[in-house]
Amino acid sequence: MAASILFSVILIAGLAVYSAAQGRAALYSVADGEDYLADGFHVLMAAEGVDILLGAQGVVASQPLVCSSAMADVAQGVGALGDLQKEGGLTVASNAVLVQETGVDDNLSALRPYNGSVAGDLDLALRYNGSGSAGAAVTFNRSETHYAHLGVHLASGVADCAVAAAAIGAALNGSTLPGCTPAAAGAVIQEAEQGPGALARSGGFKFAVGYSTSGGASCRVDFLVTLEQTGIQGPGGSFSVQFEEPGSAYAGT
Repeated sequence: MAASILFSVILIAGLAVYSAAQGRAALYSVADGEDYLADGFHVLMAAEGVDILLGAQGVVASQPLVCSSAMADVAQGVGALGDLQKEGGLTVASNAVLVQETGVDDNLSALRPYNGSVAGDLDLALRYNGSGSAGAAVTFNRSETHYAHLGVHLASGVADCAVAAAAIGAALNGSTLPGCTPAAAGAVIQEAEQGPGALARSGGFKFAVGYSTSGGASCRVDFLVTLEQTGIQGPGGSFSVQFEEPGSAYAGT
């Protein structure tokens, strides 16, 4: 009788240990599945972030940015960027928004050196939504926002361009240009551009003004202010960005 009771106790204890071991194994399996999906989420975030940065590089490098509408144009172009990737039961969707940040560190180090924002540069908020599963016991849903940038001096390029165009237009309007010749207009423009041109060059831009004249007693001067930033490093290689602002003014002869 005592032996039978002892055997029963040992059997029950063994079953409890077995059940606990099974429980631990199930927990480890769930944890492994969660880790697998979390790691995959970070990999796909990095891959999609690179794709979005490549797209943003194309937005600003493909054609000159008109200074008076550059911010809105870039925001629209960046807003159209997005990506969707699937891998191993995980789906990650992403999009981008142009932001104006004062400088934010970001821990998505796989995007280095483009992770984080830099005040005045082309700064992006990258928004990610991931979902998936690893077996019946593990589901994954996560949303994250990260910041990234390209070294395009967007804010100062727009501002310096606008200042130069305004200064040249103000100098030409109401001035006297004998014979309405390009040489006469050039002398006024050269004087007016000195301050704005020096400011733009000190910020790392190439600066130029093109112009032409037409008319008789009322002399029309059409001009184009151009700033160019070269040697910008991006995920697609080195590139340049050009800012420009056209203007017209009327002078006497």
